[in-house]
Amino acid sequence: MDETTKRGLRLSNGRRAAGHCWTLLTCLDTGLRAIAPFMPVLAEHLHRHLPLYPGCERNLEYPEVSVDILMMNLGWRDNLIEKEVQLVMDAVVAIRRLKKIFNVTAKHKPVVHLVCPIPIFKNYSENIQDLTACHQLNISSHIEADTLKNCVKDNIGESTIYMVIPDDLRKSIELDLPKMEMKKEKVLKDLHKMMKMVSGDTYGINATLEAQESHAKKIASLEEKIARINYIQSLSRQ
Repeated sequence: MDETTKRGLRLSNGRRAAGHCWTLLTCLDTGLRAIAPFMPVLAEHLHRHLPLYPGCERNLEYPEVSVDILMMNLGWRDNLIEKEVQLVMDAVVAIRRLKKIFNVTAKHKPVVHLVCPIPIFKNYSENIQDLTACHQLNISSHIEADTLKNCVKDNIGESTIYMVIPDDLRKSIELDLPKMEMKKEKVLKDLHKMMKMVSGDTYGINATLEAQESHAKKIASLEEKIARINYIQSLSRQ
């Protein structure tokens, strides 16, 4: 079940909860009818336990109308909504990434400020807060400089995300920065050795396919470590 439905389902008597339930029912109904030709006994057994829409009869026939026709004729697809949801998910991924990098967990009661020139995110504030497990999410078109104290930031398009880093975490990160630079130098040396090895004239002839795949994974892992360290260092300097 989508995480974004949980807040609405907590209010069992609300219209939002009813909408979530009917949406899930539609998915189950269509899915069971789609698998009926391949697993008729199971599909029928499960389908008869589904509640019916008011005034509708139970129907287990295969859905004959194609998805494309349904989307075009019934207006089930909204390109504008899809673009908005993609922007929201980009913000969710960015907030989660910041939390993971700086080890911000639920016990720190994460506070996030989302600054954007467009009001789209306000319509999805509850969804963003649920999906990122933020204790407090503030969405605005501007932010006061005093609010940015002890914050790290990340940009997504025209919007900026600021996350408050607790003092204990910030001190820990600052203490680890010299060690991180030393680790980065070591990883760069290892990467240089690997790149020199795979770029040799006879590498493609002498190295087995299995070895080449292993080396490629090793190089990708080293590059990811360097990128991660660079990212933490750049955010820590803000």
